[in-house]
Amino acid sequence: MFDLSALFKRAGQVAAENSPAILTAIGVTGTLSTAYLAAKGALKAAAALKEAEEAKLAEFRGEAPEDDTSIPEPLTTQEKIEATWEYFVPAALSAAMTVAAIICSNRISDRRSAALASAYSVVKESYTEYQNKTAEKVGPKKAAEIKEEVAAEMVRRHPIRTTEIVAPVSGQVLFYDRWSGRYFYNDVETIRGAVNDFNQQLIHDMYMSLNEFWEKVNLPSTTCGEHLGWTTDNLLETEITWVTIEGERVAFVDFKTLPIPKYDRSY
Repeated sequence: MFDLSALFKRAGQVAAENSPAILTAIGVTGTLSTAYLAAKGALKAAAALKEAEEAKLAEFRGEAPEDDTSIPEPLTTQEKIEATWEYFVPAALSAAMTVAAIICSNRISDRRSAALASAYSVVKESYTEYQNKTAEKVGPKKAAEIKEEVAAEMVRRHPIRTTEIVAPVSGQVLFYDRWSGRYFYNDVETIRGAVNDFNQQLIHDMYMSLNEFWEKVNLPSTTCGEHLGWTTDNLLETEITWVTIEGERVAFVDFKTLPIPKYDRSY
């Protein structure tokens, strides 16, 4: 026999996992529905107002003497509301549902972002402790060798595609950006200058995104780069490790101070 309880349970899990997207879709649909229902209600309300005016005129003439040529007073605000309110109820309900869906979607997204930020902090702390303990156990020289081997392995996993790289000018070398997996030509002094400029602007602006650093080294922005960044409590510091891949010397660029999520909400 088919187990409906398992199906309902699975459907509930899927709905919970995708609740922000579902609520956003409801919000978009609700916005369109509200506009349609409001327009439809306005047409019906206009007809209802006309009927109310005609009814008031007929009632006035029925009570007035035959030789009275005066006209009744216009409909009052109260009379207009009484004649038309019911036609705007569907639009009001749709608007309320839309607002509720948008608010719930934002709250769920904020809770998930907070949870991810907390998990990220734990991973960052563990990563730092691991690096420190490794250097303490094997010594600085051996730790540097391990770091170089790790960098070389990461570069090997991402083969160099020169067709995707802007051609170098004199004095530039090939860099590999660990965080985006992209190759680019530049020079060490320019990278260091970009770090200094970035930190000076960071101190002034209080926070800056990863994209803003990439722009300073002539790398295009990414979606990920907009959600990670640094604050004045966590200034940018890079680390360059030299490796040789496919006969070419490559500068592996990493961050000693990791970018953090929700960096722009600290102030």
